Amino acid sequence: MTHQEHQSADSVHVGERAPGQTAVETITALLDRLIRYHLERAAQPAQPRGADQRDQQLVDELLLAHAALRHAGLDPTQRPPQVAVIGPTQVGKSTIVNMLAGAELAAVSPLAGYTIYPQAFALGHLELPQQWLAALLPGWRRAEAAELAARQGRRDVEADELRCFGLSAVAAPLPSGLPDCLVWDTPDFDSLAARAYRQGVLECAAAADVHLLVVSREKYADLSVWQLLEHLAALRRPLVVVFNKLPPEDRPPLLEAVRQRLRQTAGGYAHAPIVCVDYLRRQGGDELDALAEAWELRDAVATRLKVVHDQPRMPAVARMLADNWERWSAAARQEIAAVDQWRTLVAEGLHDLLEDYRTGFLEHPQRYDTFRRATVELLHLLELPGVGKVMSQVRHTLSWPARKLFAARRQWRSQRLAARTELRDLAGEEVVLFELFERLLTRLEHQAARRADQPAAAADVWRVLAGRLQQQAPRLRSSWQSAARQQRRDFEPQINAAANELYETLRRRPRLLNTLRTARFTAEASSIALSVKMGGLSPADLLLAPAVFGLVSMLTEGSLGTYMSHVAAQLKKKQLEHVRKRLIDGVCAGELHQLAAGLERDGLLGISAGELELARQELANLGAEPAGNEPGDA
Repeated sequence: MTHQEHQSADSVHVGERAPGQTAVETITALLDRLIRYHLERAAQPAQPRGADQRDQQLVDELLLAHAALRHAGLDPTQRPPQVAVIGPTQVGKSTIVNMLAGAELAAVSPLAGYTIYPQAFALGHLELPQQWLAALLPGWRRAEAAELAARQGRRDVEADELRCFGLSAVAAPLPSGLPDCLVWDTPDFDSLAARAYRQGVLECAAAADVHLLVVSREKYADLSVWQLLEHLAALRRPLVVVFNKLPPEDRPPLLEAVRQRLRQTAGGYAHAPIVCVDYLRRQGGDELDALAEAWELRDAVATRLKVVHDQPRMPAVARMLADNWERWSAAARQEIAAVDQWRTLVAEGLHDLLEDYRTGFLEHPQRYDTFRRATVELLHLLELPGVGKVMSQVRHTLSWPARKLFAARRQWRSQRLAARTELRDLAGEEVVLFELFERLLTRLEHQAARRADQPAAAADVWRVLAGRLQQQAPRLRSSWQSAARQQRRDFEPQINAAANELYETLRRRPRLLNTLRTARFTAEASSIALSVKMGGLSPADLLLAPAVFGLVSMLTEGSLGTYMSHVAAQLKKKQLEHVRKRLIDGVCAGELHQLAAGLERDGLLGISAGELELARQELANLGAEPAGNEPGDA
């Protein structure tokens, strides 16, 4: 696999989902990862100004979409009709629940943020299918009403303890005008403490058929109210507004203000009914049931429940996902772009490394030793049969004193200068490869550090890559050096093949072969004579002997020299390809690309381009309803 092919190796196959996985499960899995990512970002202490709020809003949207998608996959006959009573703190949500049910079901308190658990009350003869129960608040614990009542209003509840909900059947008769249904009393969503339990509000809103928004004169203009309605509008569920604690004399201007805001809300709630309720002092269930506002409220809720409950939810949810997917997946696309940039930098760096290897070794007149090694092998083949072996043994014996002297001198110098001579005993090719790889690592570290000021998600990727590269650099160096030494050994058969090819060419020219063999014998004799005179030669005495220089000159002259140049060029070409396959593609490209894998282990999304493309295809398969219907029109 080439280093270009590694760019797609980490991605899932586009258009293929896991065996047995549905489109809903594919998208839900990606929503899970997006939620975890933005929750962690929102919780980070060192956030730019406003970034934590933006992340929290994005988390709210994702949580709502996640829950809505889960409930949209259910058969309408497998979910009960539901009403979610929602609103900011201290607007009287629990009182409105009791008014709607005609009974004292929800605990009422003057304390702000008293209700911290979602609680559902099953009115009438309502059956709760097991399939719906399984999809309701997964991972949350269903608790008894008495247990929840003992915890309501507390501020010392642990985060895990907040993941509870109540669900109980109501023994009181169903009030007139209201069908069998489930009514949710939800916590507030606007207080400082609400961040810990606002998921329950979103889950209930996603499950409900009708949203019943409760506001008061103190809270109707809060930005948090209209931000939540912006999120809910995408679900295309009908809305009923209760303006609580509103004296008759104040109604005209305040109602017009609320109506104006409803018309401006994205998705449109222009025709949502508004039920006005005067300030209610503590009253019993019978008194609440007798109020005219209670009858008006039940009629508005019942009318909308009958219209929307049997309608499929998936088209609206699919449209919500499709309209927001680009924005929700922006961080994932920034990460993918950063990873693609990393792969491009790696590819460019490896290309330059290979080019520098060609110019710094293969074309370098002093460093390049491969063809000289082939020439030495050819000289061995040119030895006279039965004579060459004897001559070599004689020369080896005569040069023994000098070789021992040189060996002792090298050992002494290596012990004295070990710290500064790490590469001294290496071949020229290995020195070049080690230096080029070191230069590549330095270049990549610099590039990663320089790009760490890109958009947030991309900057996170570059910081992770820079850290991984610094941490893995010793292992990468060791792996490269081992592979470089091994590839040099593995290329020796190619060198021997080149020498044999030259020798076979000489065999087809007997006169030249005999001349070269005679010269080879003369060179060996001259080396022995020089050994006797000098008391021994260095280990490289064969190549240093003047007679051998003459022999090499004979090989490189005339028509044979042209052929040898051709063989040398082919050997360089093979060696370049060998290094590319064994080192660049076989070791380096995979190791460097792997640094960008598994980003989720470092708190990033780690979503691949293939996974995003698969999600886009699955969203198209879900199908979306046409635009035009306002959620409040039902």
